[in-house]
Amino acid sequence: MSILVRAFESQVGKPLMKVIESETSSRGYFQFGLRGLVLGPVAWEAWLLHRACSGPGTKEVTLTELLLGRTDEEIFALKAEYERQFRTPMEKVVRGELSMKTERFFNMALAAGRAGAYVPIDGGQVANDAQTCHNAMHGLGTDEIPICGIFSTRSLPHLAAVAQSYQSLYRRPLLSAIQSDFSGHMRDGLVQILAMALNPAARKAELLEAAMAGAGTKDELLCMRVIRGRWGVDGVPWEGVKGEYARMYGKSLVGRVKGETSGDYERLLVAMIGN
Repeated sequence: MSILVRAFESQVGKPLMKVIESETSSRGYFQFGLRGLVLGPVAWEAWLLHRACSGPGTKEVTLTELLLGRTDEEIFALKAEYERQFRTPMEKVVRGELSMKTERFFNMALAAGRAGAYVPIDGGQVANDAQTCHNAMHGLGTDEIPICGIFSTRSLPHLAAVAQSYQSLYRRPLLSAIQSDFSGHMRDGLVQILAMALNPAARKAELLEAAMAGAGTKDELLCMRVIRGRWGVDGVPWEGVKGEYARMYGKSLVGRVKGETSGDYERLLVAMIGN
């Protein structure tokens, strides 16, 4: 796509994105999706983050999906691209949108201190982490910070092992414990990380359905999730996501999306999903 973008500007004399904005000004999410395709994964994610932190309110769901559970390399690339586009540190902007312990949680994620998936899993550390999680949620109140630290610095395979150890030790799924002991944005963030560690294809399928469930389609989230999914962001094969969606909901993803969208926007998403 980058070659096409450069060739277009060289031959036409105008940036491709400017032309798309002019030609699709009244076609909302069709333009939104085309912007993603023109910008590419990292540049679009930086743009999405900026959009999430601009105007009234913060789109916390977008922050959660783009920043939590990512590899150090992805965080470094995103921070560099954000500063290139918007001339301000991404961390400063994100901190300004959050508060208290949720801000600390995201600061941990943005510090990019997560162990790589290639690091061998230490059984002793797994058991200690499972106990730390239990202790933090046991008794009066919940001590969020130790759990946030574990979820922000351990590799996803390690966190999957922690969940297995927690289940074995305490006869309760760690995911269920997080969902009942936490609330709000912090709960959503921890659930996102752990669900991606346990079954990333199922998590992405769940999020796609969530964008279409209930009254009204959450088009921005649907478009973002389809395009990022097709790109294989987070290293999750797209065919695996589609297969998991069919298994979980008894219908094809492309059929479901066709029922929720129309026009050029529908054709764009259907093309991205593939048969």
